[in-house]
Amino acid sequence: MKDSGSGLGTVEQQPTPNGKGKGKDIDRGGNKKGKGGKGGGRNAVERKRVRNRMDDSTEQGRPDRAEEEGKEKEGGEGSNKRLAKRKVAMLVSFCGTGCSGMQFQHTGERTIEGLLFEAFVKAGAISKDNSDHPAKVDLQRAARTDAGVHAAGNVVSFKMIMEPPIPNPDLAPSDGNTTGSNELPPTPMDESPTDIQPAQPELQPPPTAPEQVVAYINSFLPPQIRVWSFLRTRNTFNCRKECDSRRYEYLFPSWMLLPPKPGSSLAKQLEEARKEAGLPSNPVHPIWEGSVGEPAPASDEERQRIAAADLQRKRLWRIDEATLNRFRSVLKEFEGTHCFHNYTVGREFSDRAAQRFMMEVSVRSVNVLEDGVQWVSVLFHGQSFMLHQRKMISMALMVCRTETPVSLIPETYGPRRITVPMAPALGLLLEQPLFGSYNDRVRSENAALEKQKVSDEEKANRRRDEIDFSKHQKDIGEFKLKLIYERMREEEAKSNVFNRWIQLIDYYQGEDLAYLNAKGTIVQAAIIKKGERRQNALSQRKLKEDATGSSFNEGDVDEIIEDEDETNGMKGKDLEEMEG
Repeated sequence: MKDSGSGLGTVEQQPTPNGKGKGKDIDRGGNKKGKGGKGGGRNAVERKRVRNRMDDSTEQGRPDRAEEEGKEKEGGEGSNKRLAKRKVAMLVSFCGTGCSGMQFQHTGERTIEGLLFEAFVKAGAISKDNSDHPAKVDLQRAARTDAGVHAAGNVVSFKMIMEPPIPNPDLAPSDGNTTGSNELPPTPMDESPTDIQPAQPELQPPPTAPEQVVAYINSFLPPQIRVWSFLRTRNTFNCRKECDSRRYEYLFPSWMLLPPKPGSSLAKQLEEARKEAGLPSNPVHPIWEGSVGEPAPASDEERQRIAAADLQRKRLWRIDEATLNRFRSVLKEFEGTHCFHNYTVGREFSDRAAQRFMMEVSVRSVNVLEDGVQWVSVLFHGQSFMLHQRKMISMALMVCRTETPVSLIPETYGPRRITVPMAPALGLLLEQPLFGSYNDRVRSENAALEKQKVSDEEKANRRRDEIDFSKHQKDIGEFKLKLIYERMREEEAKSNVFNRWIQLIDYYQGEDLAYLNAKGTIVQAAIIKKGERRQNALSQRKLKEDATGSSFNEGDVDEIIEDEDETNGMKGKDLEEMEG
């Protein structure tokens, strides 16, 4: 009697020596089944170990059962032809505007991974059987990005059908067009053959070139997302775990380093702190000299007129060497291994996962672009980043523009909890994930393979690719210029995202920013105590309420103030999946 279980094979009963009784259940792998008809625990564990050894055998050149089993049916029902799945690393770029981040979401939100997964299915790189969930093909990303954040380079890994059945690559729709047809034109009636022709031998279609597969996948993607190539990896490859480090870039207008406008809430707080410390008042910055003693605006219209005039002056300002050097010294304090629990959500000081290693945090360039605005580019190169860790650039900006001593930064790594607002997502760009250790291992294995006495075909089948973006440098540069940098400047010119963020910070009324002071220490008033209800607490929601009560409307504020409530309460694996 056979059992239709899926396991390692069907199960049949072995008769007893005298031909009577049911005997013992034995599966095709020769493993006895325990009571209840289920495989014994030891046998199940052993079978898993065998499968794992066979999965790893590809890297050693032995027959790979995982590859033999990892195939997908091609064609309609009843087709016996199968297409092999292989683990690949896919190099991508995207503009994150209009998407709710990189990671696939079960709620149906528009995400980069969701759009990629849909395109993979449509292009046949993922079978219909696996089209209902990315986990079925082990889809992973090397670095996660928040809503609205861009990536000049990122990597996704998954089990891919490397030669999907493209009916005719020459007729595949061009990039950005999803309506193209792959059908051959019909034969006109007057050209129909009248005689039956002898059967011709069936010609095997040539292998689909990787470039054709990439173009076909891109045809199902919007122009803001591009696939550059896919690279064959080791079977155990997981791009998130194999990634050594990530490089991010943050771009902002240099005028964000100007001191708060006299008369603003933050300017008054700083002045009071200097008096308490027995220090003289700071001289008024030249850009604000005409604003001293300016009467409060009588209406929203007057407030908006003054804000527009202020912004026009700020856009013409150019950073001086002293301010730039002070900003560099602030950034330097983030380098090294520290507890960044104040720069993320869901992590306590005692949580070892809050320890992160920042390899380099520095000013990369200062340039005046076509819009006449001077922009500053900051490099963040770290081993890994936690959720909302762009709070680091917020702290750096606030410390520099308020002339708070840099000694504040090391204090933020201590046990005291403070509130640090998030900087706008508009300026953040994932430059590239790096895979140095993995590439070294691949080079070593490929070099050893060349010395083995096997056929060229066998070598080609066992050779693995290094993960390298350099071959696409020109295309990525053009993509970054047109679809990231230019859109970033256009969005800032249209909606003044950075200016509105600065105003929300400068006009916040409360004590949560009291750590910005002349002493460079976290004062008691700024410390957040667990379970304590604070008056005028600085939260994303509070900033929204303050802004809505002024000259902003709630829809505008939603673009620059993100609610952290959705991530509160996340723990363990769920929180880890939101990091990268």
